[in-house]
Amino acid sequence: MLEIHDLRKVYESPGRRVEAIGSITLSVRAGELVCVVGPSGCGKTTLLRCVADSLRAVGLSDAADAHPWQLSGGMQQRVAIARAVAYEPQVLLMDEPFAAVDAQTRADLEDLILRLWRNFEITTLFVTHDIDEAVYLGRRVVVLSSSPTTVMEDLKIDLPAERDQLTTRSLPRFGELRGHVYRQIQRARGHSEDR
Repeated sequence: MLEIHDLRKVYESPGRRVEAIGSITLSVRAGELVCVVGPSGCGKTTLLRCVADSLRAVGLSDAADAHPWQLSGGMQQRVAIARAVAYEPQVLLMDEPFAAVDAQTRADLEDLILRLWRNFEITTLFVTHDIDEAVYLGRRVVVLSSSPTTVMEDLKIDLPAERDQLTTRSLPRFGELRGHVYRQIQRARGHSEDR
């Protein structure tokens, strides 16, 4: 289980203080796959960095940093995923891992993540800007507010457990959930314009 309680992150420099994360409380059950979405710059990556730093502090992060330079983007992602899973981690943190691949490769990698998640039951926190990806992969989607970041909504994704690209994405419920998350992110963006 991953438990985050009242996480706050402030960046300070001479004469300037920026509250990046206002307060986040979130729990992820052991073996659960939770996606995190929110407006650009809201603190999704900062959240993952804070969690990774905490895991590193207690010796739970992997230290493999080798890069397979001569592989395609999709193959690099597969190698990175395989490397992460090979260490049998208790927690897997993924920060927009499929942002730089084409649509077909992204779909294949999403299905790979689901298979690995089902087979190994690794607690996974997955950050993405792609609402469809979040709804397709996640058992929950956590929508973050604009900075200073808080949890706007922790939405249970009530789609069938077994998912595939064609059937799942064509379900009316998928469209409803996607629309709901989209509206929440738009609402969060509206908050940022008010500040």
